[in-house]
Amino acid sequence: MILADFFHTFINQLKSERIDHCVLRNYDGLPFENIGNDIDLLINKEHVDTAIDIILSINNITVTSLSKRPYVVSVFIYGIEWGENRHALQLDLVILLAWKGISYLSVNQVLKHSLYINNSDALLKKPAPFHEALISFFSSYLVGGWIKDKYQENVQKIFILEEQNVLRLLTAFLPLKKAEILIGAVINDDRNLLLSLLPSIRRYLIKAHLSDNLFRSARAIITHYSAEMVIRYTPFVIDTICFLGADGSGKSTVISAVANELQGTTKIIAHYHLKPTWGKQENSSHPVTNPHAKPARSALFSAGKIIFWLFTYWIDRFFHGHKNPTLKIWDRYYYDLLIDPKRYRYGAPMWFAKMIGTFVPEPDLIILLDAPAEVIYARKKEVPLEETVRQRKAYLAFAHSRKNCIIIDTNKPVEESVAEACKQILDYLERRTQKRLGRL
Repeated sequence: MILADFFHTFINQLKSERIDHCVLRNYDGLPFENIGNDIDLLINKEHVDTAIDIILSINNITVTSLSKRPYVVSVFIYGIEWGENRHALQLDLVILLAWKGISYLSVNQVLKHSLYINNSDALLKKPAPFHEALISFFSSYLVGGWIKDKYQENVQKIFILEEQNVLRLLTAFLPLKKAEILIGAVINDDRNLLLSLLPSIRRYLIKAHLSDNLFRSARAIITHYSAEMVIRYTPFVIDTICFLGADGSGKSTVISAVANELQGTTKIIAHYHLKPTWGKQENSSHPVTNPHAKPARSALFSAGKIIFWLFTYWIDRFFHGHKNPTLKIWDRYYYDLLIDPKRYRYGAPMWFAKMIGTFVPEPDLIILLDAPAEVIYARKKEVPLEETVRQRKAYLAFAHSRKNCIIIDTNKPVEESVAEACKQILDYLERRTQKRLGRL
């Protein structure tokens, strides 16, 4: 489905449900072309569930990820073509214009004064210029503590042309003198003054809301931080896929192609190898040309090592360092040690490694890349053919013992293997999203 078809279907259904909307920024070219990355669509909070239902009902697209914050619901949609090698779109349903849960601008007022976008056939709306300027400015300045150069020139222009309207909006929570100083600093692009004003502006915003309704404001702040804690310190918006297979099964090639194809199906696609690493993210493993060359380590050292691995897997599960929906793609996982202990110089009893493995957090989806042993051996002769045969049998036995493991034959053109892997991952992401929404 092309971008224009998606927007015509989605927006017309919003209109049939009498749901007002407007695109907050980067709307030039819409609905035919997206000049940004994600698209920010402002709607009323009471309509967000209906909007999600409409998206889910549209044919030929797949909702692959979704995250809810008090101010925005981010929906990731696969199957929308909007540029070269662009198959997925992030649509942010903005429901609150706020900092830390404290509103700085009324959503209803922005929607009430919104205007139709030129060349969109009366389909899409944009904010009134003075609303757009304040939103563009505050989205980086008030929320992030910095000035976004991309919007600053237009913000300055609107602050000059619409100074009285901007002043009216600011004095809803700022003293007149402070609002005038802020407007002057924006017009003159005085970055130092702007940054020095920021702490007091935030204090005035909080004070205005607390004095207006203490309980509601306190609840909004608590709700904001609670939502951030769930996203940042739980696996709720983290999906984990691990690829297994003997050397020569095609893991590196397939993983690279899959990651490229699935760009946009979630906010971040992160690559990991075997186990978590603290302080850095591994994009790939170092080439291993003779994996069985070194002797096994002592039983004590080996046991301590996998206990440490177990600890890092669980730390990574909750202190993953991601603040947005993330697809983690693992090239190898703990299970590889159970199948090829020599590669990892494991010298403790295998019963101990298997026991530790029962406590390792399981990936959401396991993909085993398989091919005849002779084909795998012809691709990489790092171990004898007999060992390749043994490893393949062990991987297949493992795969058949796991309900969440699928087997993909890589003894065919790589494009076919990649397409099958993508289909399996997309099916999983769709089911996971439905489950998060309580639809399964």
